[in-house]
Amino acid sequence: MAVFEHLGRLLIIDCGVLFPTHDEPGVDLILPDLRHIEHRLDDVEALVLTHAHEDHIGAIPFLLKLRADIPVVGSKFTLALVAAKCREHRINPVLVEVSEGTRSTHGVFECQYFAVNHSIPDALAIAVHTGAGTVLHTGDIKLDQTPLDGRPTDLPGMSRLGDAGVDLFLCDSTNSEIPGVGPSESEVGPTLHRLIRGADGQRVIVACFAPTSIGCNRSSTPRWHWAEKCPSSAARWCVTWVSPRNSASCTSRTAMSSISRWPRRCPPTGGADQTGTQGEPMAALSRMSRGEHRSITITSDDLIILSSSLIPGNEEAVYGVIDDLAKIGAGWSLISKCGCMFRGTPIPVSCCSSTTGCGRAT
Repeated sequence: MAVFEHLGRLLIIDCGVLFPTHDEPGVDLILPDLRHIEHRLDDVEALVLTHAHEDHIGAIPFLLKLRADIPVVGSKFTLALVAAKCREHRINPVLVEVSEGTRSTHGVFECQYFAVNHSIPDALAIAVHTGAGTVLHTGDIKLDQTPLDGRPTDLPGMSRLGDAGVDLFLCDSTNSEIPGVGPSESEVGPTLHRLIRGADGQRVIVACFAPTSIGCNRSSTPRWHWAEKCPSSAARWCVTWVSPRNSASCTSRTAMSSISRWPRRCPPTGGADQTGTQGEPMAALSRMSRGEHRSITITSDDLIILSSSLIPGNEEAVYGVIDDLAKIGAGWSLISKCGCMFRGTPIPVSCCSSTTGCGRAT
């Protein structure tokens, strides 16, 4: 969550949550500290969203409970998930749909939008123009030249913005310590295809970020040949599979079904997409590894594929889940070992390309 102020008016970019770690028992969500703006809510012009991951939209209902008429600005897919989240809280948000290549004005702030590639559809970078200067906020960004949705990051547009002048450049830096150029998401499909095809007689559980709808399409496609249906266990993810279809962002042929329709010990073959690649204690895979999931019991005949990159700081939790899976005797494949991942953030060459494109960014 970032708050910009100009001439006494406020603009908020993103409003997400963090998830508790193993040493924070009894905590469901960690919200941003809203005390800094709760006495200035009338000064807020709008809440502008970069994309629909929980760490960027999860706290929106809690902000809107303080002031319900704050305009929520975002792409079609992002707003679909925000609307679903707000319905759970019985909130009717004021939604303003934008897209790449457009601009919107909110009081003293003018926002310009650029297409950004990430592990979820319709991500945007936001340039905020004010009388004091221009800020470019990339949100979460990856420079994938062959993205699964055919929507690469708009570097030419950002370069033109850099030529005009950028006073502050706020860029995603996750994975920036990893040398080289990041792989394309299009490389994930063949690896998943190989792993799933080699799972003779095994039930395959693919864990990836939730919601990672582009990745879901890719993981579901190869399994179409072996499984009748691909269930999903995350409640939030089930909603995601409804919304993107309405937003024309979901192209998988595979029929999704609720995981509750799976018997606890069968089918012995088939596939399921799950959440929990970062070791979140209440995520589906973590509960399965502890034997606490209400619908699925993992056995030594199962194959679990963790298809995402490790977020720095989550290593202990992730390897704890893997340790629990190993104790059960289940087979598992970690992305760092098999090259099978849905990574949504840049590494150094990508960061350098972004910075170079923005000219005299500081």
